[in-house]
Amino acid sequence: MERSQGYFTREELKSSAKASLCNHWCSSTIVCIIAITLYTAPGLISEKTNVFFLLIPGPISFGLSLYFLRLSRNERAKITHLFQGFRHFRRTLATYLLCMLFILLWGSILIIPGIIVSISYSQVFFILADNPEIPSTEVMEISKNMMQGYKWDYFLLQLSFLAWGICCILTLGIGFFWLIPYIKTTNANFYLKVKANYNPVNFQIF
Repeated sequence: MERSQGYFTREELKSSAKASLCNHWCSSTIVCIIAITLYTAPGLISEKTNVFFLLIPGPISFGLSLYFLRLSRNERAKITHLFQGFRHFRRTLATYLLCMLFILLWGSILIIPGIIVSISYSQVFFILADNPEIPSTEVMEISKNMMQGYKWDYFLLQLSFLAWGICCILTLGIGFFWLIPYIKTTNANFYLKVKANYNPVNFQIF
């Protein structure tokens, strides 16, 4: 798929992310801490609560996407946006489970196909945050189509944070409080750029 509205660089995405996060680092860090706690707490409390590992990620991934999407658009982003996914619980849960199923199936064959599929579905919760009424299978199809021609760009974008991740480990993990919001906002900016270049007329899903 050709890029119809111009090329964008990783530097531009990161620069926009820093600008969006200005004066919002604290609230963004709190949002990420709450999300990580909700992801991990059930398993720490009891093995019997492991079922929550399947129930929580979908709604919370939706909420994270919504929060950082609003931040990237210079709209008011509130901590309560993190929990908006529970208003669409069945759809967010179904989307998460279907994505994980496809990623695991392809990953069980070979690692590289699993990575490619995970990148293809990397935009599903941003799309769902913009269009919570769209069925899960259609959201996945849109994400796959949107990422045509951008998979390598997305992979390199994530890889560009590797050095920062190593530095965060050296700070005993404290640096991740700064890095995770930075990554999330950069990824939201990536979605906005790819969405702007996306022409659904080229596809047969609508």
